[in-house]
Amino acid sequence: MPYFSSPVPSAAEHLDQRLPDLSDLETARRLTAALPAVVRMLDDLQIGRSQQARLLDLSERTLQRALRGDLPRKLSVDQFTRMSLITGIYKALPILFVGEASKAWLTRLNGRRTLNGQRPLDYMLGGGIPAMLTVRQLLDADRSGQFGDATAEDRARAAGVSVRMVRG
Repeated sequence: MPYFSSPVPSAAEHLDQRLPDLSDLETARRLTAALPAVVRMLDDLQIGRSQQARLLDLSERTLQRALRGDLPRKLSVDQFTRMSLITGIYKALPILFVGEASKAWLTRLNGRRTLNGQRPLDYMLGGGIPAMLTVRQLLDADRSGQFGDATAEDRARAAGVSVRMVRG
C-alpha cells in the first residue's frame, strides 16, 4: 500500500486557497480593476511610463486610459501574472529598505550574482516574467533571512542611498 492514499495536494490546496478562474468574466473584471493601482505602485517607484508598459506587456496608451478609469476589456494570464509580481515586489521593498532606498532599489546597480551587476529594473525588462519572478524570489528570500541578517544600514548602502541611522 502506498504511503499516500490520495494525490499530494497542490500548493494552492495546501494553503486552502483557490486559484482565480480567469475564464469567469466577473473574476477577470475584478482583477483588471487592480491595473490602475499597479501603475501607481510603479509611479511611486519612479518607473517611467514606457518601462511600466514593457513590464506589464501593455501599451502606454492602455496605461494612460486605465489611470482615467477606462480599463481594458480583457487582460491575459501573463499580464495578470506581471501585475501580481510587481505587487509582491512593491510590498517587499519598504519592508527591506529604509526610506528612499526602497524606491531607489529597482533603479540602482545591484551586485547580486543573479542580477549580473545590472539594475533590477533592467534585468526584469530584459527577462520578462521569469526575471520578474527571480527578483520577487530574491526579495522574499531576503525578507525570510535566507541571505543573512543585513542591517537597515547595509540595505541602504546596497541601494546606493545614504540614510541617517538613529541609534537608540
